[in-house]
Amino acid sequence: IAMSARYRDKGADSAKDVVAVDSVEELEAEDTPPAPEATPERDLARVAKVIGQHLMAGKGFNTILDARALAEKELGRKIAAASEDAKMVDEATEVAGVVAARALIRGKSPQDAYAALVDLNERMPNLSQRSSTSVEQQAYSTPLPLAYVASRLAGITKATVAYEPTAGNGALLMEADPTKSVANEL
Repeated sequence: IAMSARYRDKGADSAKDVVAVDSVEELEAEDTPPAPEATPERDLARVAKVIGQHLMAGKGFNTILDARALAEKELGRKIAAASEDAKMVDEATEVAGVVAARALIRGKSPQDAYAALVDLNERMPNLSQRSSTSVEQQAYSTPLPLAYVASRLAGITKATVAYEPTAGNGALLMEADPTKSVANEL
């Protein structure tokens, strides 16, 4: 039972009325809006977010199977090897790594930023899932510490207007202001 004006749609006329329900969970379930329809883009964003939180908490992955297990928990479904979902977890891991890298280098000296990126890189799984497109286009991601060094050598700062013609997940633009950057993926 529940007593609250909040549940007028369940038959309560006032805050003192009693509403017949079996549990608080039943009330909360009815008050919860339906989840948005799953799409590959939403799945990638959800998995990238949970992997990013994992990395930002200082945790890592021994193998990609550990990252897939985290994705399985988030999505509520099995991630089969050599599947589109497996490739999506790789992509989400890369996105999470770049987002974490941007946060980790903020306000650090170049030496401390590089060290933080080496640590982050060591906590990330080896990503070897390849799609026919990535094989055909010879798409390989730049390791985060190397991307940072390249960014520094190129003189990219928040003030730089940057164009990256083969951006992938944007590792080479980690120091750039996203509003002043054009990232293209061929």
